[in-house]
Amino acid sequence: MSPQLPGSQAQALAVPYADVNLVHLPEDISDEAAAVLTDNAPTAWYGCRRARIQPGETVLVIGLGPVGLMAAQSAFAMGAARVLGADLVAERRAFAATLGVEPVEGEHARTAIRDMTDGRGPDAVVEAVGSDATIELALKAVRQAGRVSVIGVSQSKAFPFHMGLAQIKELEFAIGLCSVHYELPALIALTRAGRIKPEVVVSHRFALSEGPAAYELFAGRSDGVRKILLDPTR
Repeated sequence: MSPQLPGSQAQALAVPYADVNLVHLPEDISDEAAAVLTDNAPTAWYGCRRARIQPGETVLVIGLGPVGLMAAQSAFAMGAARVLGADLVAERRAFAATLGVEPVEGEHARTAIRDMTDGRGPDAVVEAVGSDATIELALKAVRQAGRVSVIGVSQSKAFPFHMGLAQIKELEFAIGLCSVHYELPALIALTRAGRIKPEVVVSHRFALSEGPAAYELFAGRSDGVRKILLDPTR
């Protein structure tokens, strides 16, 4: 995230420190999976790792975009028995349900989450939005002595972190940005074994020349859009 390094939506690009930054992917990993493995999947896996998800636990994922969908898959791969998913967009909740996620329905997410967990709350929450409201929801929804992992990028300099609530609930709170290179070996192995399927996150594929239409589609959140690939070979 630097203005000194423009994006890579072009037919060719220079890769700085290529001897370190480039990673060889096996031939049996598809282009779609590879695109998701560059960012969304590592961020999600990192967030679940920081949440210390244990076998048999109930996990809440807030935000069901590409990172949130990969967080749900990661939680299942780590042994979660249940994954709940909260998102304001109904189409995202519906797609997440096809991956085994239990969508949080209704206008009052916290109440619905409490009802879905018999009043206890999830063992861990992975927040994949980065807004003040969703981080607050994560802190309030998690169970007593639970864990909250924030991987949504927050630009807030004045988030009202409720220290008293965190102390009374004995919460663990983790936040950070992942190292893609550190997370990739496990993710490549899991992808090749079929334990996670990064490619399902991709919903559309456009030619590079169709970039404006792709951006318009994504901005409108229509046609079930999740992640778009711009393919310079088309």
